[in-house]
Amino acid sequence: MDLPSSGRPISLALQVRHFRCFNRACPRKTFAEPLPGFLLPYAQRTSRLRENLRQLGEEGGGEAGARLSKKQAMMCSASTILRLLRHGPLPTPPPVKVLGVDEWAWHKGQSYGTILVDLERHIPIDLLQDASADSFAAWLQEHPSVEMISRDRGTTFADGANRGAPQALQIADRWHVIHNLGEALEKVLARHHANLNQAFAPQEKQQVIAPLDQEALAHITARSQAEQQRQARQERRRATFTQVQELSTQGWSGASIARMLGIHKKTAVKYAQAEHFPEVRCDRERKLAPYLLFLQAQWAAGEHNIAALYQAIRMQGYSGSETAVRNSLTALRTQFGSARRPRRYYPPVSKESKQSRRIGLSSRQATWLVLQKPETRSAEDQRLLALLQQAHLRREGGL
Repeated sequence: MDLPSSGRPISLALQVRHFRCFNRACPRKTFAEPLPGFLLPYAQRTSRLRENLRQLGEEGGGEAGARLSKKQAMMCSASTILRLLRHGPLPTPPPVKVLGVDEWAWHKGQSYGTILVDLERHIPIDLLQDASADSFAAWLQEHPSVEMISRDRGTTFADGANRGAPQALQIADRWHVIHNLGEALEKVLARHHANLNQAFAPQEKQQVIAPLDQEALAHITARSQAEQQRQARQERRRATFTQVQELSTQGWSGASIARMLGIHKKTAVKYAQAEHFPEVRCDRERKLAPYLLFLQAQWAAGEHNIAALYQAIRMQGYSGSETAVRNSLTALRTQFGSARRPRRYYPPVSKESKQSRRIGLSSRQATWLVLQKPETRSAEDQRLLALLQQAHLRREGGL
């Protein structure tokens, strides 16, 4: 087959000479006359027709290229066009000066490779089989034109860059700088989730906090950072549960709720079907169930040392944590009574403020407001960011 003429397909009938080699050392005994530049060996299309079909594939892809080839009287299937694309010569890239390097997954969580990007042309230029420093250093030694390397903060690519291109300047790429900043900012805002709720609630619906005695206030202040983060996560889950319940009451499906709130569909369905907020999220109760009778008997007998009770059931085969035992025995304190005061104190909230309480921004949403580009913020985002700044100024010392 050759290029069409006036919209009609052309087929050429070729006759080539056939030669025989009398050299017994030659591995080829017979061979046909070659036609270089016009036809490849065993080819069914001329070289110029193959080039035209390959260009159709580059512009439109397999299926679109096949449809265009039929309109131009060059009948060809999508699979053939894709095969011609794979067999086509790769363009010779210009020397790379600014190189971006990062990992990419062959199999997520198991095997990773390395992707190399020309940051001046914004295109990938190579893929390495693994994500090791040796392979990256070897690639850099083959490309001495690299003057700047943009990488993450890990040590693997840093080691490879030091060995393969010691003359290159290494910088942290913009994505990782912003990502690390966002993670740090989200942790800070997560410790002040209650302040975010209070800042974005209407003034007439703010919580009314009754005066607390000095001992309770000291207990609240002394909570560790990990406990504050745990409490903040619990509040965010409860806020999400309330939103799911409200949307489900309005008739929205689980998939629609998941898209609107940015959560998994299974979580949205579970929250919509639940009658109460799911406090327990793991199998602590199932592990502790065989030992509850023993704990209750020891507690009734006067043994109120939780650490000693935990060690006792651990000797019997309990594999859970001491925290689960402590949480379970807290209910026994209420049932049997105890001279000890509760370990944590929380400010009392009036019934009216509970009913009118409004869910504020989460720490992740507040982080996005801060890091978002000013030109992409909507009017609502600008208003929320202004409220966040005012809340920061009102609080002594800031967030």
